Amino acid sequence: MSLFMKKFIITIVLFSISIIAGDFVIGGLSDALEKFTIEKRPEAFNIKIPYIINTVDDDVLIWGSSTASHNYITQEIEDSIGMSTYNCGYDGSFVYVQSALLDLLLARYTPKVIIWEIAPNCLSSTISDTLEFACIEWLYPFYDRNSMCKYIIDIQDDYNWLKLKSQSICRNSRFQEYLHCFLTRNCYYPTGYAPIFYEGIPYPKKESSIDANDIVKSKEKCLETILRKLADKNVKVVFSFCPIYRYRQVLEGKSFNRLLEIADKYNVKVMNYYELESIVGDSTFFKDNDHMYETGARRYMRTFIPRLKDYLNDKSQQKCNTNE
Repeated sequence: MSLFMKKFIITIVLFSISIIAGDFVIGGLSDALEKFTIEKRPEAFNIKIPYIINTVDDDVLIWGSSTASHNYITQEIEDSIGMSTYNCGYDGSFVYVQSALLDLLLARYTPKVIIWEIAPNCLSSTISDTLEFACIEWLYPFYDRNSMCKYIIDIQDDYNWLKLKSQSICRNSRFQEYLHCFLTRNCYYPTGYAPIFYEGIPYPKKESSIDANDIVKSKEKCLETILRKLADKNVKVVFSFCPIYRYRQVLEGKSFNRLLEIADKYNVKVMNYYELESIVGDSTFFKDNDHMYETGARRYMRTFIPRLKDYLNDKSQQKCNTNE
């Protein structure tokens, strides 16, 4: 072997070693930054998902997407029911990510109650893959550690198993979020509830609700898997449908009806306020068709909390999945 070839091979080997070492260093730094950020900025919205996975330990958790984070006032619920409560709603997350996050959380501790603000069309293809996987990067570090995360990530891309061998790819999407927490001082919500205040924009006009009228089996599987685990751990679960400024077509679709069947199967309480007239009859309660202003959320809590208290105080063992 020529001297040139030997030098070339050595260079390639050293370069490969440096790339692999650098990849692990980036992964380690990201993990350290995550722990430091959660300790110093626990209320920051940017790191809400790792905070939920690693730190939250309240009795009652509000679960869901932006309709949960903006429409359920944590402190009012906690003060009324006398149980510690945290709003885990995360904007842009849907049934795949919501189910996986709950599975990760259950591996660490068991809450007493889950209030799951769930989209009526969450099991259909109406919610596209683009929307479903918008937050999936937060699950990447758990690919080899959690079977549900692996299942969902593999649905997104057949080659994710190869890409996620890299620690950098696993964590690079989170790195900027941690840095953002130290560069800005906005978006801090100690209870997880993120109120929306009126800023003078026009009120929305009522629109139709869309449902592809189909069932995506992988979404159904994720939801049933996590509900089965919650049932095994004796966690009380509520499927809640908050007021939405849309027409009711979605309540006639296959997804919503399948959700009711699943709720019955796993003894999940259904609290349906999608068409609550005291709120949907007044557009000034809404920022847009799906999210209420703080005034709308407070008005909604006046109806929701008493019904929640009735359910939590009910000692009977009868199924309680009646639509309200």
